[in-house]
Amino acid sequence: MSLYTGLKCKVCDKSFLEEDDIVVCPDCGTPYHRSCYKEKGECINYDLHEKKQSYSVNEEKAKKIGDTIICEKCGAHNKSLSIFCEKCGNPITIEKSASSEDEVDIEKDEGPFPNLIKVDYNDKYCGFDPNEDFDGATTAELADFIGDNNKFFLPIFKLMKERKKKGTFNLSALLCPPAYFAYRKMTGTAILSLVIQITLWLPSIIYFLGSMISKYNMPDNALVAFISTIDINSPLFMVIYNVGWVLGYVFIFYCASMANHIYYRFAVKRIKFLKSKKALNEKNIKRFGRTSNAGLTIMIIAYAIIAFLLTFAIAFVS
Repeated sequence: MSLYTGLKCKVCDKSFLEEDDIVVCPDCGTPYHRSCYKEKGECINYDLHEKKQSYSVNEEKAKKIGDTIICEKCGAHNKSLSIFCEKCGNPITIEKSASSEDEVDIEKDEGPFPNLIKVDYNDKYCGFDPNEDFDGATTAELADFIGDNNKFFLPIFKLMKERKKKGTFNLSALLCPPAYFAYRKMTGTAILSLVIQITLWLPSIIYFLGSMISKYNMPDNALVAFISTIDINSPLFMVIYNVGWVLGYVFIFYCASMANHIYYRFAVKRIKFLKSKKALNEKNIKRFGRTSNAGLTIMIIAYAIIAFLLTFAIAFVS
């Protein structure tokens, strides 16, 4: 006899049969017919989720038959507080874990967020309600604003909303935060991240330039004279150098983990602004949203120019 035989599915209100294909909620353990769970797309036992409690097979069976409980081995009725079946001696108060995959199948969604949210990548809105609100912007509005990458970002935004989760990894932001932010048309954030990066790595740049000046014959100019006055081998400078180097990488990893949330806040803010001006149309979405190859190119060029000026300019200044 199945663990859930005789209990009812909360979606269709039909009793589970021994041959039924049953899945359980990965969070609370509530059982459903697989087809019913797919139809709803989520667990509807909201009371348990709000109270952060787990589904109890024994309690549900006790409710169903009053002051007795069914033994899952032989089917005999026992008192609700029985530890062993009065007929066969089988333990009946030890619940089987809802996460035990050798007993029941847990419904898993394909994609990067198993057991967290249901994602349909064949749908433009990933299976989400187009009118669902995200802090003032709907799913449909976000999808249009994001553009071609909506199937990457919508599940992440949904995860942030449902789980109150801000940190999600973004590889592009890890490789070059300023260029990534510029590509997503977050110009202010791109410039700010570039300034922070240069500032944190400035001690490393000064150390590199100081090493060049000590080894090679450099032009006599104000920049060379200034750097020559800095003792790059002093304990104080080495502390500043190491702290700046470490914080530089910390900042990069921070950008990689928070870039999606930063973009989410940016997209929602832009959409709400356009809606307030009654200007949320295709023209303005293209102007303020989606991506910018030009912005990406400009930021990469700016990045290269600044890096060149700070590291090699002294060799060409007369």
